Amino acid sequence: MKLIYGQYDEKKYPLKRYYANEIPPKIMKCIWKLSNTKNAIVRGGLAFIFLFKKNDYKLKDIDMLSSIDNEKVFIKILNEPEVIYINKNTFNEKVITVFWKSKNEYFKLDILMNQKINNIKKCNWNNKEYFTIDVSFLWMNRMCKIAEKIQRKHNDQKTINHYEIVKYMCENMLNNNMKLNSEDITIVNQKLETVENTLNKIIGSEKTKEFIELNKKIINR
Repeated sequence: MKLIYGQYDEKKYPLKRYYANEIPPKIMKCIWKLSNTKNAIVRGGLAFIFLFKKNDYKLKDIDMLSSIDNEKVFIKILNEPEVIYINKNTFNEKVITVFWKSKNEYFKLDILMNQKINNIKKCNWNNKEYFTIDVSFLWMNRMCKIAEKIQRKHNDQKTINHYEIVKYMCENMLNNNMKLNSEDITIVNQKLETVENTLNKIIGSEKTKEFIELNKKIINR
């Protein structure tokens, strides 16, 4: 295993696309250990799968969130990766990026460090318990990613993916009478206009209007 302090070249690590059930056991074991010690909790696409039992959702990477800033804690748990990078993201936040090789492609894990974590949800997946962000945080995070498309250098398809996830989540939350956290609502309200402007250019005004109204229903009830 190599440990590198610095940025990685994405071209060197073509990412595999896969379903959650296709994640190798040694990687799932790492995620479970990190989650159960609460050193890091699951976020992103894998949290979406765990929270909504979406077995048909394909992943390109695995994301976790940590309130601590101590890479030694994580390196002890990570199992036989090819390389670990200690680097910074677009917003200058510290990230541990881990690559496991699978033939000519890679499984990738990002652990975003030194973050505030308000609410933790316990999920059961394949008879094991994992700790994740809650639904409200996932909703807020995806809305922010739509608004921050340019800063994050996301292509249109990635933003459409975020849109589709939020749409699914909103419909599910309405059907199940789920409510959002006030802090998350405040953050999203500040970005709604940018979300609308961003989506208008990608999916058109009619779908965007329906999407914004759907989100307002969740926010205002």
